[in-house]
Amino acid sequence: EAAPGNSLDQLAIMTPDGEILVSGLCCRIVSDIPAGSGSTLPESGHARRGVSFEGLTMLQTERINQFIQNHTSEMAN
Repeated sequence: EAAPGNSLDQLAIMTPDGEILVSGLCCRIVSDIPAGSGSTLPESGHARRGVSFEGLTMLQTERINQFIQNHTSEMAN
């Protein structure tokens, strides 16, 4: 289990069908909620990690926004 910290990490974002949409994203972990922690997670056995992106290029930002628009659902008000 990783704890939030100041060290940089890298990640990639994949579509549900396994296509790598964007890779090499520098980020910092800002929260880490393990599976079974009692929080409401969409599926059993999944964990949730919050990250803060660092030094994104314009293309990386556009690809992240594209992913959010195409592969996430709107939150109910």
